[in-house]
Amino acid sequence: MKNKSNYFDYFEEFKYPLMKNLDSFVKAVSRTNYPVLLVGETGTDKLILARHIHASADNQDKPFIVLRCADLSNSSFSSEGTLYLDEIGDLSPRLQDELLGLLKSKAKEKTRLICTTSKNLETLVTSGILHEDLYFAISPLEFTIEPLRKRREDIPILIDQFLSLLAKRHGLALTPEIPDEVKSKLLIHKWFGNEMELRNVIERLIILSQNRAILLNHLPTRFLQSEYSKTNEVTLATLDEIEKQHITNVLRIEPNLDKAAEILGITTVTLWKKRKTYGLP
Repeated sequence: MKNKSNYFDYFEEFKYPLMKNLDSFVKAVSRTNYPVLLVGETGTDKLILARHIHASADNQDKPFIVLRCADLSNSSFSSEGTLYLDEIGDLSPRLQDELLGLLKSKAKEKTRLICTTSKNLETLVTSGILHEDLYFAISPLEFTIEPLRKRREDIPILIDQFLSLLAKRHGLALTPEIPDEVKSKLLIHKWFGNEMELRNVIERLIILSQNRAILLNHLPTRFLQSEYSKTNEVTLATLDEIEKQHITNVLRIEPNLDKAAEILGITTVTLWKKRKTYGLP
């Protein structure tokens, strides 16, 4: 894979079906001034996506203003450029009215509005926390970023991407390689912190390796706890049973035989034979 400097140069390489549509979504919405709603858990890089939409638009030379709705006490909605409202569901009722007024006025032609949420806005509407009119006004162009644990096929792409970007940030002449035993831990982790957590872990590996080999013990403790707990348990599994389970785990995360074999450190032919021996699908 070629080193790339921009996170969103990777759009065309994402494997998860919905993420494949992200590049075309950005290109389409950047041509309009309609409000955009980005939905996703904490850590799914909604701010980075919003900045990319702004950078792809004709008014990219205008300001990009970030506002956290929970912190707002006075209206700051009147501006030329892109207005990024983080966690729109936290906006007070009074400011919801003011924002809706902006969206109904001619002033909206000068402002590109990008709202984000990690909550179910329809539930907030039902409970009376969010005005229904405002919800419909901000959501004509909605995009949901699925959590990373649901699109594991994108994790290897993001690992390579973050390695390249962060190696440059830390002044490394060469991008370090992650050994298979470390990569297998990254591939099976649940990533509740999404891209933000993955990026932070990769940066940790780069810092702790000090421009030398990346080791398993460079990972955060939470990645190793299961290994430590296993060493304190008496297990009566045979080597074949352990190997079968490990191959099953790897294939569950990486169904491509060539890539799975690379992670396991064996040839594709050997992996094919072991699948047949163990009766794996």
